[in-house]
Amino acid sequence: MSINAAFADRVPGAPGQQLELESWYAQRRRWRLERDGHGAPWLPAGTDFDVVEVPEEAGRDALRRLIGYGQAAVAPGPVALTGADRCGFFVAPGARDDLPELLDWLDWGGIDLGLHAYGAGDRIPAPGRDRWLHDPLA
Repeated sequence: MSINAAFADRVPGAPGQQLELESWYAQRRRWRLERDGHGAPWLPAGTDFDVVEVPEEAGRDALRRLIGYGQAAVAPGPVALTGADRCGFFVAPGARDDLPELLDWLDWGGIDLGLHAYGAGDRIPAPGRDRWLHDPLA
């Protein structure tokens, strides 16, 4: 299954909402949106960000801990609900490619943690404004 097909049920639908969402992304993040053949908005990963997607419960727990540390060095970037029971951490470009080495270093390389990473050449559906759990620009 293609990455885009895996996200097909996660894209906001109404055209008016899509235009509002596109404007919000342009003004808020300066991230460009792409449209698919059906006009649905997608965010291309790999240039402005990569995305590490985790199960929602684990993502919410990690977000609480990261915010709770109160230290800039571990402050999370944007985090959004990216689908049914999934959280996406928007991280530095290139992080997808570094993730396997990091997991190996932590001795977690052979463990299925339910992670999916998206980077150069991938795109994810643009989360609606109400899907953001953490927005450092808010």
